[in-house]
Amino acid sequence: MALQLEPNGLYLLLADRESSSTFHWGLYLAKSPTDGTIFNIINFPNPNVHSYEVKSDQKVITSRRYLLALKVGDLHPALHGPLETRLSQIPIQYSMRFHEAMTCRVWVKEALFALDDEGYIKLVESINGIEAEARFAAMLNKANRKRTVVQFFQAMLISSFPDLLLRLLDCCDLQSTYPASIDGIKPTAISDTFSLDGFKSA
Repeated sequence: MALQLEPNGLYLLLADRESSSTFHWGLYLAKSPTDGTIFNIINFPNPNVHSYEVKSDQKVITSRRYLLALKVGDLHPALHGPLETRLSQIPIQYSMRFHEAMTCRVWVKEALFALDDEGYIKLVESINGIEAEARFAAMLNKANRKRTVVQFFQAMLISSFPDLLLRLLDCCDLQSTYPASIDGIKPTAISDTFSLDGFKSA
């Protein structure tokens, strides 16, 4: 079954590398429920040289390769063009901000920082926190042969950090939405999850 992506939503996209235990990271702007644009960097054919890549894609919602789409914001259609321009300016050299050699993952972190800093999106967690949440969710999906679409604030609700959950519940007044204890919150209530065989999981 196809993943359900919201038009004008900006998603952190993790793709399976098959034999590797790592993932390919990118950003995806949904232009409609069925197609959008992928922004990422690649190091093919030369593994030592990265290049910025933008491509229209209609396969994200159906391809088994894409394990996780984690929504990080919504953009008005008028900002689609400026977003594409801004992402083309994200550096692809060593990251002085995160003190890491450049990879597709590090490029996404640099992009999220710039977009949050300049007001394109408003992140509710640190970049490193988003990275950890996305990696963990993608690893679970790969192990369980699932694909998921998750709102980031919803992903935080199933975090293992109780203090983070309590602060989120308090600041967002989610107690009325989820009156049960934190331990009683069910992940199935907060994400669209599909098995790779096409059946919605329980």
